Amino acid sequence: MSTTAFSLRLSFVASAALVSLAAACGPSPSTEVAPQPTGTATAESPSTGTSTTATPDPTAAPTAAPTASPNGAGHVEPGHAEAAKKASTPLAPSTLLAEVKAAGVPLDKPFDKLSMGQKKKVMPFFVKALGFKDCTGCHAPGKDTPIDPTIETADTKMAEAMWDHFVVPMRAEDKSGIFCDSCHVGSEHVLARSDREALEKFMEDEYEHKLTRADGKENSCTTCHGDPFEPKIFTKLWKLGH
Repeated sequence: MSTTAFSLRLSFVASAALVSLAAACGPSPSTEVAPQPTGTATAESPSTGTSTTATPDPTAAPTAAPTASPNGAGHVEPGHAEAAKKASTPLAPSTLLAEVKAAGVPLDKPFDKLSMGQKKKVMPFFVKALGFKDCTGCHAPGKDTPIDPTIETADTKMAEAMWDHFVVPMRAEDKSGIFCDSCHVGSEHVLARSDREALEKFMEDEYEHKLTRADGKENSCTTCHGDPFEPKIFTKLWKLGH
């Protein structure tokens, strides 16, 4: 595998895998796992900055349901790991992609280039993809409202980064598009981090071998981790740390 050439991780990641396709969306960043460049891969796309997200449009709520129960998770910092997770979640065909496209949301534009209307349409799909109870999965509460979309949180920034680094530049093995649920499959956390060797093997099998790049270049661990290899992509490369 080339070391001069998408982590999920998470975690639109993580993950953020989408999560940024999102985002999408704790403990300190030091909990990030540092797999070595033996085949792990996620995605790479120039950071386009963050933008204020918006209250989801209730008329655009997707019909597809996640395969995991909504958890209503709150705000987590980059690198958050679910310690109790026993096995990493394999990639799966998106059940939401067709609806996202039908809603008129372009999957090839960075998140900050989407119109406000497009952002409102896609956010209910983020809720479904990550198995959240509602918009509070990413957004902070407002003074007199359930959420305040003008408040930027670690999760809103992660969702946008996952969109920019996964949804936009990455594709499935058959060259079709991916969405947040391609990796998250209805659950916020997708990586079991306790066994480093198993995690490295999982990422090689799933994120390197089963994802391709929209630009046609070789997908490898350096796609996301860079060359030289940087294990802490959220904080070091995506600049999401606190």
